[in-house]
Amino acid sequence: MLVQGLQYTWLAPDGRVLGTLPITFTDPAFLLPTAQLLADGRLLFGGSFTSVNGTARPHLVRLHVDGTIDASYAPDLSSLASVESATPLADGRAVVFGRVWVNGVFTPGAIRLDASGRPEADYSLAARTTHGLVLPDGSLLGAQQRFRPDGLRDLNYEPQMWSGNTLGQLESATIGPDGSLWIGGRFDEIALQRRLALARYVPQEHRAITVEPRDATVAHGGTTHLQVATGTAAAATYQWTHHGAALPGATRAVLEINLAQPADAGAYRALITSGGQTLSSAPASLTVTPNTARLVNLSARSKVEPDAPQIAGFVCEAPVGFRPILLRAVGFGFPGSAGIPMLPVPVLAVRDASRTLGTDRGSVNSTEIAALARTVGAFPITTEPLLNPTWIRGSALTLAVGSGAFTAITTSGNGNSGLSLFEFYDASDLTRPPLARNLSIRGRTSL
Repeated sequence: MLVQGLQYTWLAPDGRVLGTLPITFTDPAFLLPTAQLLADGRLLFGGSFTSVNGTARPHLVRLHVDGTIDASYAPDLSSLASVESATPLADGRAVVFGRVWVNGVFTPGAIRLDASGRPEADYSLAARTTHGLVLPDGSLLGAQQRFRPDGLRDLNYEPQMWSGNTLGQLESATIGPDGSLWIGGRFDEIALQRRLALARYVPQEHRAITVEPRDATVAHGGTTHLQVATGTAAAATYQWTHHGAALPGATRAVLEINLAQPADAGAYRALITSGGQTLSSAPASLTVTPNTARLVNLSARSKVEPDAPQIAGFVCEAPVGFRPILLRAVGFGFPGSAGIPMLPVPVLAVRDASRTLGTDRGSVNSTEIAALARTVGAFPITTEPLLNPTWIRGSALTLAVGSGAFTAITTSGNGNSGLSLFEFYDASDLTRPPLARNLSIRGRTSL
């Protein structure tokens, strides 16, 4: 098949034009999509297009032999926060590049779809790239790295591609009949060797560990991985150990450690068996450090009126168990509030999606709350006499929360208006992983 302008043309083996497919792609980036001829004669297209022949088909479309859209193919791209491009594979699968949501951050990544368009659960690309070249063996080149068909990084491939003093750009790649990897692009040097625009990597059999697992440091509750590589293409089995004991299920070239705990620290080894020979890697040490990169406090002050409460929303993530928090709504208990129109009676309530979890009126200086406030570093509530005996200094709640969305509402308890300070504190041990993922507050700013 030949791409001619913006048309796809079928060619005979001798080069004669057999016909042109009636296909019109709409692409805001004006990039021609990649085409893959499938075994049954259908065509799978992938790219940055948004529609085909006027029908919405973002990034992936499968066509019948006559060029009409295969309506039965509806790829599931819901696991990607955004999609950049897609690359079809010869077996009907496709690799889709975009951005994924990881630990509260949009990160470049990719998914692989099976021939029906469903994501493959066992494919996790360890690459921070929004594009790549897929090779005939299912491996992928991107971000100056090679990734195996299962998505793991190929540690034996370190191109170090340069063009002058800048990083080189890979534009094409294929695998030869002898297994050699050919790459072409904008570069003049690879791995300190002069190579102008074209280079070949020749496979060499080396039945030994070529890349040892490296020491790693991870914050408490974080995620990291250890990986080992060998120089053989022969089938191999893997078994990771921790302090000499085999880890159940740890039977891949990479060991993923999620929600790292202090007990996970220590020495890890990989045992690799291939061709009747067992290799033992050098030990890799994992260090688990206290997690100090987290939001532990947020406060905001706004005006509360009888018909206008102060509303704070927060989203928590606690994968294991529940975590303590302290919430305060402070009026005249705020130090130096004399002469400031504070809210005389701030009443605090907390809800989740379905029910009220707690309500308080006036406990901001109770023994329990005051002790917890000192622990988290909150400012002390003033004990100066109030001008009106019906006023209160503030309200407070402490409760244990798990994962979910919550709402804290400060209202006026006596029908008067005034300023109220809302405070959120993560009261758990500072070695624990982050709890608060998002906080927002709505209130009136005018006095």
